[in-house]
Amino acid sequence: MKNKIVTHFYVKEARKDSKGVAPIYLRITVNGERSEISTNKKVDPELWDKSSERVSGRSEPARIINVALNNLMGKVEKYNKSDMRLSDLNNLFIEEYNGYLKSSKGLKQNSAAKDIKNLYRVINKAVSYRWITKNPFKDFSCNYVNPPRAYLTDEEIESLYRKEFAIKRLARVRDVFIFQIYTGLSYIDLAELTEDNIEIGINGNRWIVIHRKKTGTRSSIPILPRAQEILDRYKNDPHCVSESRLLPVCTNQRMNGYLKEIADLCGIKKPLTTHLARHTFATTITLSNGVPIETVSKMLGHSDLKTTQIYSKVVDRKIADDMKNLLKVDKNSELGVAK
Repeated sequence: MKNKIVTHFYVKEARKDSKGVAPIYLRITVNGERSEISTNKKVDPELWDKSSERVSGRSEPARIINVALNNLMGKVEKYNKSDMRLSDLNNLFIEEYNGYLKSSKGLKQNSAAKDIKNLYRVINKAVSYRWITKNPFKDFSCNYVNPPRAYLTDEEIESLYRKEFAIKRLARVRDVFIFQIYTGLSYIDLAELTEDNIEIGINGNRWIVIHRKKTGTRSSIPILPRAQEILDRYKNDPHCVSESRLLPVCTNQRMNGYLKEIADLCGIKKPLTTHLARHTFATTITLSNGVPIETVSKMLGHSDLKTTQIYSKVVDRKIADDMKNLLKVDKNSELGVAK
């Protein structure tokens, strides 16, 4: 059997946006095993030439996209081959590919790491099928850099909670957002929340119990008073009753759009998104109030504590606040600790 890496550009029409353009992807296939990489380019599907795998026409936008696609294939042209044997791959190749993604493609560290990890998974398949004896990229380090996570302060949460909206859709989205802030649920888990997810917890109070859609991890969250207040508000809501859902959750895209309006009306400069609500639960609601990070991790449904540790700076701030009294030096104390 000849082991090859075969490349193929195609348009994902199912992901066409409101402007009618769809993303172009590069598919890498190793003996039938596929992996996909986004080219970060979009095109009107009607302008895509499937035979040449390029944008048709001679317009400037078409030329720019085609040049970018040609550059993306440049690494394979560099070796004077349309395909590369698995046995030809080595650590130098992946180092050069990483450099290409960052320089020629202008990708940031995390975006480049994602593309490389996709390729890594394909090569791992080849190893598992014994097409090659080892993954030539196993010693290559390509770390993901955790960006700073924005979250709302207590004051910003209060401004949202107490704001009165004359527009019904904004009031409903605000309520759903506040519910997220006090439960830490992701959008998909929030959207599918039903009465079946409400149980009586070990303390005799109502809890949310789910298995996260993203990881399958069990997550159990005690329902705080403000979260219960919102559940009560929509208990008999016609839309919720007809959909057998606890809350009137619209699409994620629409919700994030409405949240921008809400932020403006509340004078909040931070970009409000459904992700921000989850981050706020982890920081302002729990960690900043002394809830152990292990407990927060369980409630968020993280499968690895390292995922939760991106919020560790909040823990440091909480420690600093708690230690303020000790930093007030008592001149009469030999230990330099306030009495």
